[in-house]
Amino acid sequence: MKQHSLMKRVENIYPKVTVVLPTYNSQKFLDQCLPPLLSMDYANYDILVVDDCSGDSTVEHLRQYYPKIKVIQLQQRSGHSAACNTGILATDARYVYIVEHHTIVTKTALLELVATMLDHPKTAICYSKQLNMYNEREIVVEGKRYAHYIVNQQCERTPFKEACSSETETPVDVTSAGTFSFLLDKEQFSTIGYFDEDYFIHINDYEFTFRAKAAGLKCYYVPASVSYHKSFVSTASDYNFRGGKKYPDCRTFFIARNRWLLILSYYSWKTILVLSPAFFLYELGLVGFVIRRNVWKSYLKALAWLLTHPVLILEKRRRIQQLKRLNDASLLVAGDLNFVPGLSQSTLERVIIQSLTTFLTTYWNCVKTFL
Repeated sequence: MKQHSLMKRVENIYPKVTVVLPTYNSQKFLDQCLPPLLSMDYANYDILVVDDCSGDSTVEHLRQYYPKIKVIQLQQRSGHSAACNTGILATDARYVYIVEHHTIVTKTALLELVATMLDHPKTAICYSKQLNMYNEREIVVEGKRYAHYIVNQQCERTPFKEACSSETETPVDVTSAGTFSFLLDKEQFSTIGYFDEDYFIHINDYEFTFRAKAAGLKCYYVPASVSYHKSFVSTASDYNFRGGKKYPDCRTFFIARNRWLLILSYYSWKTILVLSPAFFLYELGLVGFVIRRNVWKSYLKALAWLLTHPVLILEKRRRIQQLKRLNDASLLVAGDLNFVPGLSQSTLERVIIQSLTTFLTTYWNCVKTFL
């Protein structure tokens, strides 16, 4: 392992880190996730599990097989954002390392994140390169993430071998991050707040990063820090924060609602007006998708929520606009749209996504100078 400036500067004294592991029906994942977390090459950390009212034996399994790990049980389903906040507030450590239950970390994953955090002033977030196994035959790299203006992550996913031959280990300043292997500096968030619990799940980590970036803080992708994602695609509807067996409907509601909640809170009115043709076309595509997937009722519920909560939305907007230090053109990008594997199942859907991507990119390049 290379000699880090972290080691040189603090003479092998590690700042304390608390690992926060939010769980929900996670028993199936614990014996893969926890052993690597317990054996990381980092000298000063503890692990805190926050369980969001699991309906399986997650807590019982933890108490039986991992009795030294502290567990906090939420008394009612509160969502991923609330679980993360509970862990953040429960520790006196300045640095909090959030790891998802489907993530397997490498020994130096945390060390690399801390080193980057300390080497770069005003850094609020650092996250790992993640190797995702969508199936046994395909390994891809999830790396640099940027905030697509349509509220979709422009995410660099390349074949693992290709990435190894070209990618350097230099940290990259980005505008979006996922919480799969995610280090945050609590001190940087002291004035802008932690996870917004109104988002519950989905786009909540996107919003969290976007808020930090809007406030002028830094977010780094750290390719030298590596973690692995065990997707369990066949059981994804049962083992995640997005709603168990109600996953498709629940996911539709939160995607549709949270996307517009973010746009209406963060974007200037001028940006919303200029981008309205792109928003309209994207929304048409989304409507076609929810009808095709027979989840249109959840989509309508999302629209109804937005229409019936104007006071909450305007209050969020007032607060966010006050903390913004960067304009929308500096925060947003265009590019390939990021969808979970398997979402575009038909040839028609893939053609539509590609055509939509081309239009959105072309439109952005034409109008971004006016933002």
